[in-house]
Amino acid sequence: MINYEDLTLKQIEQSFSKKPGLKKAMKDLRLILNNNEKSKKQVGLEGITFSSEQLKDGSYSYTARVYVYNSEGKRTQKPFTCSTVKEARKRAYDYQQNELIFKNGKYYFHVDQNDTPTVSEWLDIYIKSLTCKEVTKKDYESNRQRYLINAPEELPQLADIPITEVTPDHVELLKSSMLKLGYKSETINKFKNLVSSSFRYAIIMKRLKENIFRSIDGVEEDRSVPEFLLDDELYELINVSKNNPIEVFLNVLGFTGVRFGEGRGLRWKDINFKTGEINIRKQINKSSGLTPTSLKTPSSIRTIECDPEMPLFGMLLGLKVKQQQEQPDKSFNENRLVFSHPDGKPFSEQYYRRRFKKLQSKLSFQKDTNWGFHTLRHTWITLNLKMGEDIKKVSRWAGHKSVKITYDVYSHAIPGEGKKASTNFNAMVYANATK
Repeated sequence: MINYEDLTLKQIEQSFSKKPGLKKAMKDLRLILNNNEKSKKQVGLEGITFSSEQLKDGSYSYTARVYVYNSEGKRTQKPFTCSTVKEARKRAYDYQQNELIFKNGKYYFHVDQNDTPTVSEWLDIYIKSLTCKEVTKKDYESNRQRYLINAPEELPQLADIPITEVTPDHVELLKSSMLKLGYKSETINKFKNLVSSSFRYAIIMKRLKENIFRSIDGVEEDRSVPEFLLDDELYELINVSKNNPIEVFLNVLGFTGVRFGEGRGLRWKDINFKTGEINIRKQINKSSGLTPTSLKTPSSIRTIECDPEMPLFGMLLGLKVKQQQEQPDKSFNENRLVFSHPDGKPFSEQYYRRRFKKLQSKLSFQKDTNWGFHTLRHTWITLNLKMGEDIKKVSRWAGHKSVKITYDVYSHAIPGEGKKASTNFNAMVYANATK
């Protein structure tokens, strides 16, 4: 007689398969063995469905949907859309097995459905439920860590408050506290909107009846003119940086308008020395550490057309030759980061900031406010518009989501705008005076 307690599930299945009429018993045994509240479901793709959709280019996308139940028995779904069935199946199954718990024949989130999750716990669930780029999830997780889990003492401690106990006073106190600490309105609104989105998801999941965050207005955006350098000030900075380790990096930022993280993520294969085109495809920022990651928005992925004869390309070519000479074993390749150590690893953020601060101290001019690498981006956009460059082109090169953003922030730099308004105003006044 076979002692089934000493056999694995696979061995039991093989034993049963040799005996006709026992298939149903095997199925029942599978359910018994898998219906363990302390473990995930071990077999098959139960709770997952698949669908396909033909795209405009003729190719297909495949979506795998994982079904999850809330404590009231209501079912929701988490979709995974990929270019192949295999990839969609893998992502859905991994999510099901790693992010959910199998309980009473159904899949649930890790938080006990009988308990009310805290703000931090629910935000974690919400971030994991999103279908978006990993770099975006990391950014959201960074916000959760910074303003909830490791929130400064001056901020209201919301992390451990149950989501059902959050009040409008909590939200207003969070806003005012962040303003007092000097956080930008954009930063405050971004975090508020993130938590608000997670609360909206809680309503869908029947964990909340109302979204407290939605009833509170965000902080009014600061529309002041961004700090920028005049053309002679930019010229002085470029001259002061000669022979400095970050000289080429500063020239890239100053003459292309790319963001600090985009400059750090630039690879040799992104630069076309013949045409003068620089392709912006990757970035390195705080949330990515020292690993290049994808850009957050489609508009950020762009090509900047430059004159291949400009001095910048001579500097870049010299840097490339230097790096090739540092690799006698010919291990250099086009995927290497433009700005990196001899071993190809990127420089840290502090590496740039320390050297830039020393350069700033050598300049003959000073600014009323703190300014840094992003000021070079403002300078590039402002000076291009002042020279009469088409705002649509500048907006595209800058990687803005829309021309409206460029106009709202940099309208001060568009030549003739003030003169035109003055002319129209005078014409209106004198025309009415003659009537």
